[in-house]
Amino acid sequence: MSQTYRIDYSQASEDVLFIAANEQRTLFYYCAEKPKIKTNAANQPEIALNIYRNSQQQETVFYAMLSLQCQLECTLQQAQAAAALLDIPADAILLPLQATDCHATLDISGFLEPKIFQAVQNSAQYCYMAVKFPQASDIEIFSALLADPATTPLAVSYKIDYLQQLPPSIFELQAEWQQVYEYLEQHVGFNLLFFKTDIENISSRLITEQKVVIKTRIVDPDTVIEQAGKELTQILLAEFFSPVFSEPTAQSPDRIGFYLQKTVQHDYSHRQLSARLEEYSAVKRSIYPQALLAEMVAGSDYQPNKVIRKQEIHDDFFTQRKVTFHLLDSELDSNILLLLVNITYGEIHQNVYFTAEDSLSKTFSAPAIIDEETGRTYWPVQYSFTLYFQSAIAGISQIHSDVYTTTLEEAWIDAASLYSRYNFTLLAEPDFNWQWYEKITLELTCVASNEEQKSTGNSLILTSQQPEAGWSVLLPGIDNFQFNLAARYQRAAGLPHLPATVSYPIGQQAILSSRLYPQRCLLVSASADWQKISQILAVVQFPYAGDSSPVLKQTMQFTRLQPDAQLFSADQPDPQHVKITLMVIISYLDAEQPTETYPLCTVADTIDITQRD
Repeated sequence: MSQTYRIDYSQASEDVLFIAANEQRTLFYYCAEKPKIKTNAANQPEIALNIYRNSQQQETVFYAMLSLQCQLECTLQQAQAAAALLDIPADAILLPLQATDCHATLDISGFLEPKIFQAVQNSAQYCYMAVKFPQASDIEIFSALLADPATTPLAVSYKIDYLQQLPPSIFELQAEWQQVYEYLEQHVGFNLLFFKTDIENISSRLITEQKVVIKTRIVDPDTVIEQAGKELTQILLAEFFSPVFSEPTAQSPDRIGFYLQKTVQHDYSHRQLSARLEEYSAVKRSIYPQALLAEMVAGSDYQPNKVIRKQEIHDDFFTQRKVTFHLLDSELDSNILLLLVNITYGEIHQNVYFTAEDSLSKTFSAPAIIDEETGRTYWPVQYSFTLYFQSAIAGISQIHSDVYTTTLEEAWIDAASLYSRYNFTLLAEPDFNWQWYEKITLELTCVASNEEQKSTGNSLILTSQQPEAGWSVLLPGIDNFQFNLAARYQRAAGLPHLPATVSYPIGQQAILSSRLYPQRCLLVSASADWQKISQILAVVQFPYAGDSSPVLKQTMQFTRLQPDAQLFSADQPDPQHVKITLMVIISYLDAEQPTETYPLCTVADTIDITQRD
């Protein structure tokens, strides 16, 4: 299970969130725990409330548009400084959290229903948020509150999904996940605010009513009910609930609340929602950074007169319907060949496009459509976009977005919502024993959720000189790929270890261990008279699967200059086989005294090879 650590990093006015990625606590993901409003070069926050007024009626508010750019950003230097103040090991590896899906909820309590926005999925998640206030009374009250961020009931709640690699589980959760979602619809509903403790109770009820079944090989399954309930809570939070900002309570002092989300219906039964028995699993986990406006603009040059802007709408405003399209991420990924935006306004169709060389904003303009009955301007503009890109696995591909509608004058294109950027980091654990293995060959394969055939992603090699390897790949779709790692261990010559291939699903990071099997250890010593003996050789042999099986062996040399005991450590796949045989060869200083050879056998953990009895 992932474990989180929090600390106030005052130098940056940010909180840093750490996630222990493995049980050994050698790898930690880091992420900013509180969202911030992006600032410009003058340290002014990128937030604006544009209030539009009809120039013919000076006091009449037409409508207002609130827009802000929110981000979660934490540098490695900030993470290192924060980690130094916690009980995180000094030699732990710190990596930015890589999201598989990310969205943010804009909550303006008392004015608008919470709005969910897709966020960019990289090491610094951010998104552009825009909402429209149609009521004049709400505009006046909200603009007055916005003059002082401390009084503004505006909050942003992120939900970041990532993959967590778990060791073999002692249980598995089985369910028809579509039926679980329908159960939540019927018994929970969409308008009730829940805290994590409430969802824990729901998880317990789902297990009690056997909507979710625990599969385990433990004789007493009751011993895993509590752990299974926690795992089911993680699944429900990640798959079916969206975070919102709420007032602190005794049950939820960090103010994180949840609503059941109206999610697109997926085939949940084909998704990896829980750890599998007897194998490593990459499962989905989620975190929920959130903050009020006052926290998000802290440390910036917040000037109400620049944030709240009143604009007069002249008559010519109504003659043209204009929408300016911006890229949410100002630079397109290098693999994207073209981003084509298809725009529809009434019967009018236009295209605008972006490339890596031309990523500046583009403006759609068409004669305004006036409703004959009301005399009002028809505002909705529909648009969708298509990405054409070069993928390391899929080749030249194209992928299409959904159709969106905007009534505003600006629209932001989130190209990253149509693809996933995977940044793999594969490394040997800090105490990896490179005397046992010469190298590890890593084969990354991927499979799409709607395909059966696997495609080779990349091959990498780890050695003692290069114990870490990385690979970055862009693939079409979000959360559509599962990756498997096959690690082929090539043993060092003359050492008692088995060549092996270990395969398991992974997230975007994996740490390789040198201890693939339990070890059959034998401490070998030689209490010799080095005034008479020149050297002693001990050929240690371990038939790891029985007397008639192949053997693992190692030759040890003892001399006057090297008299210390030596450890024989061999792979032991079967704990029932413990017998070790030795062939001892003693050479004397006196050339006329013949070499002495004799066998030994032991099931003990230590042996003195000069003692034959």
